[in-house]
Amino acid sequence: MKALFSSSLASIVLLTACSDDNSLSQQATLSKNQNQWQAHAITDYKLTLRQSCYCARAGTHEIYLASGEVVEAYYTGLGNDAERESLDKSEYPSLLNVNKLFSLVSTQIESGYLTQVSYDSEFGFPLTIEYAGPKGAEDIGGSITVLAFE
Repeated sequence: MKALFSSSLASIVLLTACSDDNSLSQQATLSKNQNQWQAHAITDYKLTLRQSCYCARAGTHEIYLASGEVVEAYYTGLGNDAERESLDKSEYPSLLNVNKLFSLVSTQIESGYLTQVSYDSEFGFPLTIEYAGPKGAEDIGGSITVLAFE
């Protein structure tokens, strides 16, 4: 019995260490890419994002930023034939920009819910982010994909 308990405890410690190593590796990759983004000092850009989630504004967004702030934004819906809708300025604070994408990745790494992330090879910003929620909470996860960056 003592050997079985010791073996189980060793397995738990090993799994925790592997999980911690993965989290450290993800954080290191995140930091490297965040530094790459900051080195470019880009503050004026357009992001086209597709957000899949159980949220009010799932779909595609075009977000225009100047000096790092949203100056114009559109919701283009879930389909290709969706009508382009100008978003009200009151919605701007909730929209994603590159810095918020980095924050989302960091939060998901810390929570252990990040399932996949890829980064732009030239500028370093997150291209795809996929995350889950707690086991049994199917309506919490989602994904964000950068469709275009200009």
